[in-house]
Amino acid sequence: MKIFTNCLLLVAFSLLAFTQVKAQQIPVYNQYIQNPYLYNPAAAGVDTFAHLNLTHRTQWIDVPDGPITSVATFDMPFKGDRIGVGAQIFSDKAHILNRMGASVTYAYHVPFNDDNSHKLSIGLSVGILSQRINILDARVVDINDSAFLNEEKSSTTVDFSAGVLYTNGPLRIGLAVPQVAGNNIKYTGEDGSENKFGLERHFLGSIAYRLPFGVDDVLSVEPSVLIRYIPNLPFQADINVLGSWDETVLAGIGYRLNDASGAIYASAGVRIKNQFGVMYTYEMPLDANDGTTLGTSHEFTLSYRFGHKKTVEEVDRDLQSFKRDVNDRVSERDSLLKDLQSDVEDIQIDVSELEDRVDTLESRPFMIAPAEPGEIPSFDVNLDYKKIGFVLFEQGAHTLTDEAKSKLENVRDLLANTANVVNIYLQGRASQEGDANYNLILSTRRAVAVKKHLRSLGLPEDNIILIPYGEEDPVTDDQNTEEEKAENRRVDIFIISN
Repeated sequence: MKIFTNCLLLVAFSLLAFTQVKAQQIPVYNQYIQNPYLYNPAAAGVDTFAHLNLTHRTQWIDVPDGPITSVATFDMPFKGDRIGVGAQIFSDKAHILNRMGASVTYAYHVPFNDDNSHKLSIGLSVGILSQRINILDARVVDINDSAFLNEEKSSTTVDFSAGVLYTNGPLRIGLAVPQVAGNNIKYTGEDGSENKFGLERHFLGSIAYRLPFGVDDVLSVEPSVLIRYIPNLPFQADINVLGSWDETVLAGIGYRLNDASGAIYASAGVRIKNQFGVMYTYEMPLDANDGTTLGTSHEFTLSYRFGHKKTVEEVDRDLQSFKRDVNDRVSERDSLLKDLQSDVEDIQIDVSELEDRVDTLESRPFMIAPAEPGEIPSFDVNLDYKKIGFVLFEQGAHTLTDEAKSKLENVRDLLANTANVVNIYLQGRASQEGDANYNLILSTRRAVAVKKHLRSLGLPEDNIILIPYGEEDPVTDDQNTEEEKAENRRVDIFIISN
């Protein structure tokens, strides 16, 4: 019985050693680029905001009871930018083997510049690791074998991890050593015998560099390399490229190399308002046999950022965007000023014409008295003075609508059938909103717009006279409602004929 139990434990330990790629005892994660704290305790609090990440990985779906890993991590800066703290809890299950652990982390960041973008970080994690072998869950030929009755082995030990991380703007270089103490997990058999399982030190080296490009650096590409080394085993390497659009849409591809074969994986994700994020990774073995016997792997992460503060790169990107908006507004202002200058020139021409017309009218015998400002002059009773139409405008606008243009075509047709037209008067008005001086200018622009359109319809402009009222002499007694205000955004058209 003792010999069989010890052999079974040895097989179980071997399976545990091979639960992750080629004897790796710690879980493999594809999305460590987005969450470097998964491997390196020095990354705790390295940013100016807190991270919460929930990751679930299903490995080798074609393998019955294949590895399933779930991990939750939280890290944040503490009392400024010098200290970072974090915590992790994970579960890693493969058939009869179960590992659960929890750890807390302390990191210290040494800045080399004022904006904290260049620094060296050192971190240490201390935790508890529990490992259980559920022999009752084993797939066996003879289920009546007494060796499988009431056999469950579990043990707990203290675990340590250490790491350093160098950050200089877009460059990150890290070295992490999980299970640095190399403690043993001890199991005691029913007969009092002791079995040990050693935790191997893992050495993880990483380097990543973010390359921004495009307008305002809205696009970026971040290549990275992660090298895993376990003593007496071949090294493994992950090569990744992660692309980002405006830190909102993420996509990447990676390749994992080990001694026998490799795997390729692709990732895609989104980040909403630079806070909530979702990421998915699909992994496929490259070796045909592995692909047939093991199957694909899937990794899914939900993340949230607390108290996010913009990095130097983000602030610079926002500054570039702000400069572009300012330039656009300056161009828009210059265009408006050019249009205004054109309107002013038209108004000056119309004023000059109006003065000439007044001089002409004053010399005519039918004029009884000159008009006061804002009034229609009185004329000889033989003249016919009447209103023949009007057009309305949108609030604050002096551009003719399609309806207004249609009405002016009707005015053109009416004038064509009216004999002996002496003058056409365009009375521009504005609602009582905003500054009175501006409203006077607005009413002039509206009258000018009507005159230009009448001219484009073939009417002679020599006898078209502008009379801007602004907000004075409204057509409604009150302007308390929108309907009443809309009635005063207009140009009325009067004619004098004999």
